[in-house]
Amino acid sequence: MNVLVGSRLYAEIVRIAKTKNGFSPKICQTCGLQFEWRKKWAKNWEEVKFCSTRCRDKK
Repeated sequence: MNVLVGSRLYAEIVRIAKTKNGFSPKICQTCGLQFEWRKKWAKNWEEVKFCSTRCRDKK
């Protein structure tokens, strides 16, 4: 979809909206929900696999 919104293409806006602080969202290995980067995970974002403590404990 190449719709011009202001001075940006719609596809570019959607792509930017799907990242938070430059990190793309991940899928929780337990519940399958998508979750986003948080400041508390800044040092180990590559190792994060679960969206919450509850999901981590269910594994």
